[in-house]
Amino acid sequence: MYLKPMSQIRITKTAELESILKFLKNKWPLMNEVEIVKMAISNFFNQEKDDFSNLPVEYLNMEDSLSLEESRKDMREGNYTAYTNTKDMLNDILSDKV
Repeated sequence: MYLKPMSQIRITKTAELESILKFLKNKWPLMNEVEIVKMAISNFFNQEKDDFSNLPVEYLNMEDSLSLEESRKDMREGNYTAYTNTKDMLNDILSDKV
């Protein structure tokens, strides 16, 4: 049986959510509550997407987690090679394996 994805999300309005909506309504006065929620989610997603350090490391095993942390450190310190084409990159990678 094929289930279609839902096209709506239900949110229960709590006192905390009311406070957040009131704050955001002042920030975006021309938007209704639905538009405000969509804009807030979009802004949050874009902020998280742009922040490389928020990659969910907790889903990695210890070895991969340490490797990722080492790679991040190398990138911060500028210790990496930038390639202008895929062929050079693959040649470099394959020559290290041999």
